[in-house]
Amino acid sequence: MTKQSLSFLGLLRKGGNLVIGKAVDGIIPKASLIILADDAGEAEKKAILDKTSYYHKTVIGDVDKATLGHALGYPSLSCVALMQANAAKKILDDESRKKGSTL
Repeated sequence: MTKQSLSFLGLLRKGGNLVIGKAVDGIIPKASLIILADDAGEAEKKAILDKTSYYHKTVIGDVDKATLGHALGYPSLSCVALMQANAAKKILDDESRKKGSTL
């Protein structure tokens, strides 16, 4: 993930528009975007990916637990959910620009 996206996650957390950690599992039907760390546990990945597939939610990765946690003031985090559609769009746009510039 880009530094800009990680900083934006910090702002979303302060605004109360981010669900963090194990609470994500119960909020997936209402979430706009799920960010799942690449090094999350296999059982957690499977549970999150199964639910996001069922509810047709977008999941992005490209971040490790330590980086995601540091951006939000935790030692490590494996999963976060964005609740605002506009915020999710901004993160997705930033990430697609990053991928486009590396080709």
